[in-house]
Amino acid sequence: MKEKMNKERLAELLRENFPSERSFLLPVLHFIHEEFGFLEESALEEAAKHLRVPVSEVWGSATSYTELRTREPSGNVVGICTGLSCVLKGAHDLLSRANKLARASGSDNTTIEELQCGFLCGVAPVLRHNHKWTAHAVEQDVINAMEGGTHP
Repeated sequence: MKEKMNKERLAELLRENFPSERSFLLPVLHFIHEEFGFLEESALEEAAKHLRVPVSEVWGSATSYTELRTREPSGNVVGICTGLSCVLKGAHDLLSRANKLARASGSDNTTIEELQCGFLCGVAPVLRHNHKWTAHAVEQDVINAMEGGTHP
């Protein structure tokens, strides 16, 4: 995460970057998610205030998209694409293995995410770690990412 969420700073960023119009709801949510790593409740309230829409509408949109987190993740986030090409190339096995490894470690230091299509179908399956994608991902790539290491 780039910085901790600060309501005043967020309000300023929203004013600088987005008109106060309902049609900017999704871009605002993506912006906040990118800036802070997740959508905490106060950020959703600030977005609603800026866009002049009910908080319930903002919350509904935020929770409708699986790529948007409403809880702060651990410092180490490992995502595995479950788009069709990745699934056909073994993504569910990688995801299952990652979840088993996370449970076995007993640690909260890794968040495993199921990602919607990463549009890297030609190099499936793929995983994302620290904003970098690994093509033709195998179990060792999952292990490396979960240990916080780098991957080729």
